[in-house]
Amino acid sequence: MIDFDDPVSLFAARYGDGLKPGVVSVPGRVNLIGEHIDYHNLPVLPMAIGRKIRVAFRARPDRVIRACSSFFGEREFEWTEQLEPSASGDW
Repeated sequence: MIDFDDPVSLFAARYGDGLKPGVVSVPGRVNLIGEHIDYHNLPVLPMAIGRKIRVAFRARPDRVIRACSSFFGEREFEWTEQLEPSASGDW
């Protein structure tokens, strides 16, 4: 059984042991009012919900970025000064 509440174990299972990854966590949110008006400097009312986004990460010796989502699969690309946009619908 996968424990989605333990990003360090998920990271180690996918990428192996080694330097312990850093982890950041941010709350999910919904906009009760304010969809598309915040960038017009009008009032918004975001509210945190009982979900989170957690990211585990560690440095690599090369310029490769490997991102993996438990819902969207894995992507790998090389960091360049000008990143190409992904196709529509891609995560």
